[in-house]
Order: sequence, then C-alpha cells, then structure tokens
Amino acid sequence: MKVGIVTLTGDCNYGQSLQNHALSYCLKKLGVEIKTISLKNEYASFSKYYNGINKKNIKLVFLRAVYAYYKTFYEYSKEKKRINKQMYFRKKSFDIFNKNIDFISYNDNKNYNKKFDNFNYIICGSDQIWNMGFVKRHADFYFAKFVPQQKRIAYSASIGTDDIPEDTVEYFSRAVLEFKDISVRENCGAQIIKKYTKRDVVTTVDPTLLLSAEEWRMAEKITDVKGKYILTYFLGEKSNETERYINKIAKENDCKIINLYGEKYYSVDDSAYNYGPSEFLWLVDNCELMLTDSFHGCCFSVIFKKPFRWFSRCEEGVSSMNSRIETLFEKLQLDDKFIGNTEEYDGLFDVDYSKTDELILKEREFAYNYLKGALNLNEN
Repeated sequence: MKVGIVTLTGDCNYGQSLQNHALSYCLKKLGVEIKTISLKNEYASFSKYYNGINKKNIKLVFLRAVYAYYKTFYEYSKEKKRINKQMYFRKKSFDIFNKNIDFISYNDNKNYNKKFDNFNYIICGSDQIWNMGFVKRHADFYFAKFVPQQKRIAYSASIGTDDIPEDTVEYFSRAVLEFKDISVRENCGAQIIKKYTKRDVVTTVDPTLLLSAEEWRMAEKITDVKGKYILTYFLGEKSNETERYINKIAKENDCKIINLYGEKYYSVDDSAYNYGPSEFLWLVDNCELMLTDSFHGCCFSVIFKKPFRWFSRCEEGVSSMNSRIETLFEKLQLDDKFIGNTEEYDGLFDVDYSKTDELILKEREFAYNYLKGALNLNEN
C-alpha cells in the first residue's frame, strides 16, 4: 500500500518536522509505503523562501533593533548577513534530521492529479493544516482535492483556533464532507466540524505521542551543553515579567538557561538557533525544567517525563490556539499545576506522571485502530 502525507513542511519548525517523522514512522510500522507531499519547492527552496522574506520584511524585522541600538547601515548589513548564515545552518540541521523522509513535490498551479494516481490514500495531518487563517491560499492542497474523495483521510488534523473565518465556512464545510475518514487533534475542532457539517468525527492525539521515549531517543543528537539547565521554547514573545521569572528560577537553582527559538525568531546565540530536531529532542530529554508556550514543547516534556510549565502564547493579531493544550491536558489528565504562573517558585521541579503511561497507551491503541480502519488494513 502506498500512502502520501499532506502536512506543513515549509518552515524549519520543530513541531512540524517531529510530527511528520512520527506519523511516517507509525505508518511504516503498519507496513505502509510513505511519502510526504510538499507544495512545490516549499521545503526544498528554503533559502529562496527566506530571501523573499528578507526583501519584503527585513526592514520591519530589524526596525526595533535599528532604533534601539542606533545601528549604522554597515552594522545593519552585518546583522542581516549573520541571520542569513543562521538560516543556512538551521536548514542544514533540519535536512540531516529529515534525510529518511521521502519527499515528493506538488505544484498547485498545474494539474498533477496523474502523479498521485498510484497512491492508495492521502492522509492529511497533523499540525494546523486546517487553520483557514494560515492555509486559505493553498486550501485545495491541504484538503487533498488532487485525489478522489474515497482516498482522502485525516489524522489529527488541526484547525488550531476556536472557529474559522466566516468567508471560509462554505469551502471548509464542503471540503470536510468529502473525506472518507476524519480524526482531528482538538475537541474544539470536532465541535467546529459538527457545527458546520453535522458530521461526528473522533479526536486522536498528536503523532508525536505515538512514539515512546525510547523510540524518540534513537533520533536524538547530543549537544555541547554541559551542566544543569532550564530549557525555554517560546514561539510568541516573552513578557518582561516572564523573562525576570525565568532568570530568577535559574539563579535560585544554579541552572543555566538554554533558549530555543522558532523558525522566524533570530537568536543572538547562533548555536541555539541552529539546533535541529535531533538536538531539540536531546535538550528536552536532559533538561531540569521546560518552560514553554509551545504545544509540542508540552508533548515532549510529557514523553520524556520532564517537569514543565506552559504559558499562554502572546501573539498580536493571532487567534487563541489554546484549544490544543486544553485537549492535551484533558486526555492525559494533566492538572492546572502545569500552567505557568510567574508567582510560582516551589515545586517546579516535582512531577507526577504515574497515570500518564497508561493514558498514553490507550490513546496510542485508539489511534492505531483508527489508522488501520481508515486504511482498510483490518481487512488484510
């Protein structure tokens, strides 16, 4: 059986790469031949993608730095070159991690249907591939409209927000009804689909939770970080209050701070920005404490049984994405103690995951049964 995965692949984003690796890994365990389908040049032309960003937005990206530090034009140019160099090495580290992923490109400006005629199914998921605020331009691709309806399956597809834009409701409703089988990642996503289509769909966990800690450790790469450290991974901006809080915790517990960055947050620390998914795994696995606003930061903290605190993301102009955290906490019975509070200093390093293993095993069994049923593997 040959199956394609439609997911987000264009950015050097830890969550995107790791969830794609996980779903590919699980499907291979089921004996399925897997290819990840990416928009033409979306992953391969990383440098061109960022050059486009540089041309359009580079002045805006550095405006704050220019005004704050009174950079000369020469210094500004040096900073731009440094960041381009960072991007190159970050891309290289992601390439190394993705070397076992078989990518095939799709160009939504041409009729490429015949290219996928020999695929038995296309699985859309996971991550926010159905966030209509993000993917509207390429929605036909992310809803797999390039193959017949009976070949379309969704696994843990995420809408990501509490609702969808009003001008996309008609398209979204029609597209969802064309799927053979659907599972979504968040309870809110299932409610949205029910609201607009009357269709009942199941929720399944993010693919990263389908692999055990031991399976993930096979993909780890040791970094040069020595000694005790607190790991932070914030995709939104940290407030001054949060920064002070992190620094105080680190000082009181004699820990270094290692800051990981999202794909478009340029670090003053080249080594931290250049870490790939393999290094990400090792850093989470060996930290004393994870502080994050990232969904996948929480997932891997749970997988490796690390103490963590989740902070609600601060992004101006972006709808709340907290529904995925709410579903994760509900499924794994994680209580409110895992929600970040800048007044909390006691008990941060204590964690009780005694119930988690059993709950994750149940979720894995449910997910595998869903995949086998959707792919008609139970009939073989």
